[in-house]
Amino acid sequence: PDSDIDVLVIESSGDWRVSDTVYRLSTEILLETGVSLSVKVVSRAHYEGMLDQRMPFAMRVMAEGVAA
Repeated sequence: PDSDIDVLVIESSGDWRVSDTVYRLSTEILLETGVSLSVKVVSRAHYEGMLDQRMPFAMRVMAEGVAA
């Protein structure tokens, strides 16, 4: 089976519209290409807190993620 593409967006604006836009775009990509994106949008402060606490999700992102 096909797998999805994991996307983490770390935003610093605090504007909830960023999340709405990201999720809308991921839906458009799915509908236009058939590619499913597994999207997570978190604030910079929240992500830094996850790193400070060495949470497994944040550690996997640091080990396996590709910055763009």
